[in-house]
Amino acid sequence: MMMVIMYVGLIMVPSVYWHMGLSVSVSLLIASIWFDREQGLARFLARAPLVWLGTLTYAIYLLQTLAINLAQALLQKLHVPANFLAIVLAAYAVSVLVAWLAHVAIEQPAIDIARRLAAKRNIGQGSFNLSSPGF
Repeated sequence: MMMVIMYVGLIMVPSVYWHMGLSVSVSLLIASIWFDREQGLARFLARAPLVWLGTLTYAIYLLQTLAINLAQALLQKLHVPANFLAIVLAAYAVSVLVAWLAHVAIEQPAIDIARRLAAKRNIGQGSFNLSSPGF
């Protein structure tokens, strides 16, 4: 409830204090979820579709401008009136799609390469002699 109050306050009277209040209330919410994983919100956020979406959030963040531009071009191409709701829904759908493609084509292969390199390094660490010259 505190987050809603801070958000409404921020919209009604933009101020650094409302920003700080919103940041503090979101931080407290995150901490409460972290420390009590059995509460309703934590159980809701642990559902498979939301966990899957959570794996894409960084890619969505990185690609959101591209996705918005693609969504607007798509709406224009389909002759759909570009009202706010249509743009938001289309941009979100395109964001998720583009983020998923980036996750599958770039992120996952990079993570797999990093894991293989880390495994090789961990295996090779046993053969290092720290008393040898250069160390």
